[in-house]
Amino acid sequence: MLNRTVAATLVALLFATGCHATTYSAVSMPKAQTREDDTCFAQCQSRRENGNDEYLDCVRNCPGAAVHEGNACNDVQPIPNYVCTDVEGRKFSVGRTVILAVVLGVVAAVAIGAGAAVAASSSGSNPQ
Repeated sequence: MLNRTVAATLVALLFATGCHATTYSAVSMPKAQTREDDTCFAQCQSRRENGNDEYLDCVRNCPGAAVHEGNACNDVQPIPNYVCTDVEGRKFSVGRTVILAVVLGVVAAVAIGAGAAVAASSSGSNPQ
């Protein structure tokens, strides 16, 4: 039973941290767009509550906007009369998923082996 608990805990921890990677995008917008309530940028801000992916998709369609994926504002060349905002997101990571699958396979093999060893030792000491 302990092996199952340990395995379940490991699976939960690995899934919580494993399959996704944190990504950054720098969003550059003209300062004039950020000052008015009826601009494309303002409409995109209202979508931000649905998640950063939807927000970034919206901003990409705004005139004059630039989304620099994989970069923070500090990494992007400043544009005169523009405001830059960092947006953090999470993306599916194939590499981390492969590592997760290998680790889970090893954990499962160890748990199965330990369970089989315990079962064999307990059945050998209890003749019927």
